Amino acid sequence: MRFRISKEALRVIRTDLKRTTAYLNLIEAAKKADDPESQAAALNREALSLAAVVTYCRPFTACVRKDGKKKPWIPKNLVNDLSSNSQFLHLRITMDRNRFWAHADENDPRDKSKEILPLKKSVIPEFQHLIQEIMDRLEVQP
Repeated sequence: MRFRISKEALRVIRTDLKRTTAYLNLIEAAKKADDPESQAAALNREALSLAAVVTYCRPFTACVRKDGKKKPWIPKNLVNDLSSNSQFLHLRITMDRNRFWAHADENDPRDKSKEILPLKKSVIPEFQHLIQEIMDRLEVQP
Protein backbone atom coordinates (compact mmCIF):
# COMPACT_ATOMS: atom_id res chain seq x y z
CA MET A 1 0.00 0.00 0.00
CA ARG A 2 1.19 3.51 -0.78
CA PHE A 3 0.60 6.43 1.59
CA ARG A 4 0.11 9.89 0.08
CA ILE A 5 1.80 12.75 1.86
CA SER A 6 2.69 16.35 1.08
CA LYS A 7 5.96 17.35 -0.61
CA GLU A 8 7.01 19.05 2.64
CA ALA A 9 6.31 15.90 4.66
CA LEU A 10 8.27 13.77 2.19
CA ARG A 11 11.20 16.21 2.35
CA VAL A 12 11.28 16.07 6.16
CA ILE A 13 10.92 12.28 6.28
CA ARG A 14 13.58 11.67 3.63
CA THR A 15 16.03 13.99 5.38
CA ASP A 16 15.62 12.21 8.73
CA LEU A 17 15.63 8.68 7.33
CA LYS A 18 18.64 9.35 5.07
CA ARG A 19 20.49 10.80 8.07
CA THR A 20 19.54 7.71 10.11
CA THR A 21 20.90 5.46 7.36
CA ALA A 22 24.14 7.47 7.30
CA TYR A 23 24.54 7.01 11.07
CA LEU A 24 23.93 3.26 10.72
CA ASN A 25 26.53 3.05 7.94
CA LEU A 26 29.04 4.90 10.13
CA ILE A 27 28.39 2.47 12.99
CA GLU A 28 29.09 -0.47 10.69
CA ALA A 29 32.26 1.17 9.36
CA ALA A 30 33.45 2.06 12.86
CA LYS A 31 32.91 -1.48 14.10
CA LYS A 32 35.14 -2.80 11.30
CA ALA A 33 37.90 -0.20 11.76
CA ASP A 34 37.99 0.37 15.51
CA ASP A 35 39.78 -1.49 18.22
CA PRO A 36 36.82 -3.01 20.10
CA GLU A 37 38.67 -2.47 23.39
CA SER A 38 38.99 1.28 22.81
CA GLN A 39 36.79 3.43 25.03
CA ALA A 40 36.70 6.16 22.36
CA ALA A 41 35.46 3.67 19.77
CA ALA A 42 32.73 2.47 22.11
CA LEU A 43 31.63 6.04 22.84
CA ASN A 44 31.56 6.84 19.11
CA ARG A 45 29.35 3.81 18.42
CA GLU A 46 27.07 4.78 21.30
CA ALA A 47 26.79 8.38 20.05
CA LEU A 48 26.01 7.24 16.51
CA SER A 49 23.45 4.76 17.85
CA LEU A 50 21.77 7.52 19.83
CA ALA A 51 21.72 9.78 16.78
CA ALA A 52 20.26 7.01 14.58
CA VAL A 53 17.47 6.10 17.00
CA VAL A 54 16.42 9.66 17.84
CA THR A 55 16.56 10.81 14.21
CA TYR A 56 14.59 7.77 13.03
CA CYS A 57 11.80 8.47 15.54
CA ARG A 58 11.38 12.16 14.67
CA PRO A 59 9.00 11.71 11.69
CA PHE A 60 6.77 9.48 13.85
CA THR A 61 6.55 12.04 16.67
CA ALA A 62 3.75 14.62 16.67
CA CYS A 63 4.96 18.10 15.78
CA VAL A 64 3.22 21.40 15.21
CA ARG A 65 2.74 21.85 11.46
CA LYS A 66 2.50 25.11 9.50
CA ASP A 67 -1.30 24.85 9.68
CA GLY A 68 -1.06 24.78 13.51
CA LYS A 69 -2.17 21.15 13.79
CA LYS A 70 -0.10 18.76 15.85
CA LYS A 71 0.50 15.45 14.08
CA PRO A 72 3.37 13.22 12.95
CA TRP A 73 4.87 13.53 9.46
CA ILE A 74 4.40 9.81 8.76
CA PRO A 75 0.79 8.56 8.71
CA LYS A 76 0.12 6.44 11.82
CA ASN A 77 -1.40 3.59 9.80
CA LEU A 78 1.78 3.18 7.73
CA VAL A 79 3.41 1.16 10.52
CA ASN A 80 0.48 -1.28 10.46
CA ASP A 81 1.21 -1.92 6.77
CA LEU A 82 4.83 -2.99 7.40
CA SER A 83 5.94 -6.61 7.60
CA SER A 84 5.55 -8.16 11.05
CA ASN A 85 9.36 -8.14 11.58
CA SER A 86 9.53 -4.45 10.69
CA GLN A 87 6.55 -3.63 12.91
CA PHE A 88 8.26 -5.39 15.82
CA LEU A 89 11.56 -3.59 15.21
CA HIS A 90 9.81 -0.23 14.86
CA LEU A 91 7.97 -0.79 18.15
CA ARG A 92 11.19 -1.85 19.89
CA ILE A 93 13.10 1.16 18.59
CA THR A 94 10.39 3.64 19.56
CA MET A 95 9.89 2.07 22.99
CA ASP A 96 13.63 1.95 23.67
CA ARG A 97 13.92 5.55 22.47
CA ASN A 98 11.32 6.64 24.99
CA ARG A 99 12.71 4.54 27.85
CA PHE A 100 16.49 4.70 27.37
CA TRP A 101 17.74 6.90 24.55
CA ALA A 102 15.84 10.18 24.83
CA HIS A 103 14.31 10.00 28.30
CA ALA A 104 15.20 8.60 31.71
CA ASP A 105 12.30 6.36 32.73
CA GLU A 106 12.19 5.92 36.51
CA ASN A 107 11.30 2.24 36.16
CA ASP A 108 14.37 1.52 34.05
CA PRO A 109 17.70 2.17 35.78
CA ARG A 110 20.49 3.32 33.48
CA ASP A 111 22.47 0.13 34.01
CA LYS A 112 19.78 -1.72 32.00
CA SER A 113 20.60 0.46 29.00
CA LYS A 114 23.88 -1.44 28.57
CA GLU A 115 21.81 -4.20 26.96
CA ILE A 116 20.96 -1.97 23.99
CA LEU A 117 23.80 0.56 23.83
CA PRO A 118 25.22 0.79 21.24
CA LEU A 119 23.00 -0.79 18.56
CA LYS A 120 23.98 -4.39 18.08
CA LYS A 121 25.62 -5.26 14.76
CA SER A 122 22.83 -7.73 13.95
CA VAL A 123 20.16 -5.00 14.25
CA ILE A 124 21.70 -2.61 11.73
CA PRO A 125 20.72 -4.48 8.51
CA GLU A 126 17.20 -4.97 9.88
CA PHE A 127 17.03 -1.27 10.76
CA GLN A 128 18.18 -0.33 7.25
CA HIS A 129 15.53 -2.65 5.76
CA LEU A 130 12.86 -1.04 7.96
CA ILE A 131 13.81 2.42 6.66
CA GLN A 132 13.64 1.22 3.05
CA GLU A 133 10.28 -0.44 3.66
CA ILE A 134 8.92 2.86 5.00
CA MET A 135 10.31 4.91 2.11
CA ASP A 136 8.84 2.48 -0.42
CA ARG A 137 5.34 3.18 0.95
CA LEU A 138 5.43 6.97 0.64
CA GLU A 139 4.36 9.02 -2.35
CA VAL A 140 3.61 12.69 -2.85
CA GLN A 141 -0.02 13.79 -3.09
CA PRO A 142 -0.96 15.10 -6.54
